[in-house]
Amino acid sequence: MSTRLRNLFRAYACCGTLRFYVLAVTCVTLVLILLHCIAIDYENFGMPKAYIVRSVVDGCVLMLPILFLPVRYKKWWWGSIAVFTVWVLCQIWYSRTYHDFMSASSFFMTENVNTLLIKSTLYSMRAVDGTVVAVPLLCYVYYRIFLRSLVLQERWRWPLSMGVPAVVLLVMLPLFLYVECKKEQQQRVITSFAGRFTEPTSSNKMFFMEHNGLLPSIAMAIWSSSEDDAPLTQEELKNIKTFIQSNSQNVMSHFVVKCRQNRDKNLILIIVESLNSWVVDLKINGREVCPNLNACCRDSNAVVGLKMVPQVHAGRSSDGHLMYNTGLLPVATGATTMLRGDANYPSLAKAMPQYVHVNFSCEDGKLWNQKVTNASYGYEKYYNMFSLQKIVGKEEVIDQELFEGAARVIDSIKQPFMAQILTIAMHQPFTLVKRKTWISKSCKYNERVLNYLECVNYFDEAFGKFLKQLKRMGKYDNSVIVIVSDHNELDKNELDKRPTSVMSDKYCTFVVMNAGVAHRQKQPMGQIDVYPTILDLMGLNDYWWKGLGQSILLSPAVETAVTIDGEVVGNVHAPQVNRQKQAWSLSNTMIMKRYFDRNHQNSHAKQ
Repeated sequence: MSTRLRNLFRAYACCGTLRFYVLAVTCVTLVLILLHCIAIDYENFGMPKAYIVRSVVDGCVLMLPILFLPVRYKKWWWGSIAVFTVWVLCQIWYSRTYHDFMSASSFFMTENVNTLLIKSTLYSMRAVDGTVVAVPLLCYVYYRIFLRSLVLQERWRWPLSMGVPAVVLLVMLPLFLYVECKKEQQQRVITSFAGRFTEPTSSNKMFFMEHNGLLPSIAMAIWSSSEDDAPLTQEELKNIKTFIQSNSQNVMSHFVVKCRQNRDKNLILIIVESLNSWVVDLKINGREVCPNLNACCRDSNAVVGLKMVPQVHAGRSSDGHLMYNTGLLPVATGATTMLRGDANYPSLAKAMPQYVHVNFSCEDGKLWNQKVTNASYGYEKYYNMFSLQKIVGKEEVIDQELFEGAARVIDSIKQPFMAQILTIAMHQPFTLVKRKTWISKSCKYNERVLNYLECVNYFDEAFGKFLKQLKRMGKYDNSVIVIVSDHNELDKNELDKRPTSVMSDKYCTFVVMNAGVAHRQKQPMGQIDVYPTILDLMGLNDYWWKGLGQSILLSPAVETAVTIDGEVVGNVHAPQVNRQKQAWSLSNTMIMKRYFDRNHQNSHAKQ
């Protein structure tokens, strides 16, 4: 027996295919480890032993075809390793902005590829990313010099000896996951084996891969996509109905009663790109960066929320548009507007059927499926960058031209109207605004922060001119004007030169002018709370769909928000917490299983 084992070992040692397999596994394992070091645990540059072993198992299983491919095809396997390397690089660059990994569907969003996206990607690149490319290149060089001729000289066969390591490796992964899960349960990282796949943090693909590995992540994505197309179960329908009915339990405040006077007023919804709330009242050398926005916040007739927790996910800006227009949270995997942009959503526009509904954007309509969602949200007219170019007679369209074009259209349409205006000036990497003002002369902040503040100042100036135009047209006093961030971007820790951020650094802005009431939200709120608040401010609290959030004008007061990862921001003992947590899974079910397409909204309206 010992002689046979020695002969088998000698055969393995001389086998070019097996040596190629070991090299490929080493390459993939090292790339996965680099992914963890650079993206998953970039702050501590740490490496748990469990992740290393999981990476080895992933590499062993992914490279199994090398053992069985005909000789003439083995060399082409380097192409799959190259594709894998590109995938890892994309995840690293994506995670630096979105703190998550890209879903498979995101790689097919060719409509989103434009100059701005390319600039943002280039900005996300770091020198350390070169190590991800260096590993497969070095492995390929080694293959060409030492293994290629040995592999090509072998005869293609399916020996039983090759099947032995293959079977062993296929058994390793589930066994290892089970053992690791038991350890993590003892350490209270997760509560159960099923919790590894179902607890809130499982919706974050970065977290999921860290705790489960690449192959389970792929399996989870396939399983989730198959579940999304299944019909709604009776239990799901019951949970949705119960949640909707629970909206009536909130107590109407005197604010809501007073806002009924706004019922026939115009609604102007300005969704501002990357507007962190820390810019409000910020001064450089005693001079305000955004004086017009500051004036709005100080107005005695305004609703102000400067502790709004960002709740966007893979869709980023489009997720913000979704929450504000429909009162729904983004789905757990992928970009909601790309996956279900054509759904029959209830919305602010549909709550005001007698209004004229117009939408203005600096994009071409393809980005984030805007042209499709424009109709889904109930807007009859969509003015994209090409429309605005004709209206203002300028080739470049950013915030100044956007507001100018919007003002001209608003001047010509009848009242009441709802106008949504989507700005772009503060989009990363903050290079759309070319001008340099007194802000750039400051030595207090680095170039990235100063560029962002230049963009904020540029937006604020354009916004101020827009308000003056509304007053000149006589439509200012008859309009409720909402200014809200689509998401956070440059967080306050960069301003303060701190290496890591906390949630208070990420707070977004929510301001309503001409609200008819004065209210300052002192506790955290979520982006999902904007939609029901606008309904109340417009005197539309009788609309059947009040969203999955809660109006900040109702009682009990909103004191918390829950992120997609299940983090509770604010008072963890607040009565809304459990409901806010449930809203995430409920929204995912309603959107992905097309609740609003399969269940007539009129049936709810009659209840």
